[in-house]
Amino acid sequence: MKKLLLIVAMLISACSSITPFRDIDYSLQGQWSMLDKGNIHNPLATKRILEITDKELLLSIETGTVTARYTPVDGHIHLKTTNITDNLDFPKIVGEQTNIQFLHAMIEDEEFLAIRDIEDHLTLFSDKALSPRYRTNELFYVFHRDGTRKHEPNFSYYQSFYGYFWHSSHKYIYIQEVSEIPIDDYLFTVEPRKEYAARYPNLIRYPIDRDAYYPVLMYVTLNTKGEITSMTPQNYIGKGIYSRPTHPLPAIQVNYALSEAHKAIKLLEPNITTVVFSATQKVTDFTILSLIPQVIDHAGKPIYKQTVLYTQDEILPGHSLTSDFNLTGDPIEINGISYKDITGKKHTMILNISGRDNSLVLVEIE
Repeated sequence: MKKLLLIVAMLISACSSITPFRDIDYSLQGQWSMLDKGNIHNPLATKRILEITDKELLLSIETGTVTARYTPVDGHIHLKTTNITDNLDFPKIVGEQTNIQFLHAMIEDEEFLAIRDIEDHLTLFSDKALSPRYRTNELFYVFHRDGTRKHEPNFSYYQSFYGYFWHSSHKYIYIQEVSEIPIDDYLFTVEPRKEYAARYPNLIRYPIDRDAYYPVLMYVTLNTKGEITSMTPQNYIGKGIYSRPTHPLPAIQVNYALSEAHKAIKLLEPNITTVVFSATQKVTDFTILSLIPQVIDHAGKPIYKQTVLYTQDEILPGHSLTSDFNLTGDPIEINGISYKDITGKKHTMILNISGRDNSLVLVEIE
């Protein structure tokens, strides 16, 4: 789908934005004040100041200054501490090496910077110099730069994507889109795609702990207006790696249609049930099927003869499709659907009525 709007800022990554500070319209060089657990409502909460030069990071703490030289690496920087000034508390930090991830944020014309030690936060640089008491739930340390910069972010009409949720105000939700990098079927890591820039009107109810600290990685779904329809927190397990949810939100949800028109159909045709299929992410090749068991395979699973009753090229998140079914008819013929999710994987589902509460359920078959 052609992007209608492009985020105007450039990609932020350690390689492109830390050094040599070119090809973007701002610089991360300068001084940043550490926040208390990423609380952007209470800036300048600690006495730790990070100064970034073209070659070094200088962290000023209560008892001295930790100097670390860095080398850009794909997706992060490699940091080696080289000096401590007047600091006898942490002598072993000299020579300490670690890898650091960076996120850069522009929120309401103020700049924020988040860094994360991806060596499981066992390094002395993280434990002693940065101090675990200041880090967020996802093990970020967040900094604020004084001053303002006028910023008018745009957004694209993506249907579903991963992004760091940073902040919500009375008007906007701020999301930094990232690229997913699969490790295996259960694990993945991410890399920032753009400057922190997206904002979305029309706030929704979303499963976010108001007492949590940010940024937090979310799986975000938009409708065709660019409005958020769902946000699902992802589970950070360390070393820059996330695990996929054990029970992710299904691409298609099913329910009874409850409009007056559908109630009238039910009265006229008691055996007919009107069903609504709602998309939580973009699905393609949506098909309503008649499934008839033919044989049982060597694993004891039935193989179905599939008859296509209806097809639709796509259903977008926030949209739905309504269809009538006879759920109490021929016990041999089974109602079902199939579709492809955003990864291109095909799913074939049987439409059933739950014996526990009479709700509609979709059961996937292989």
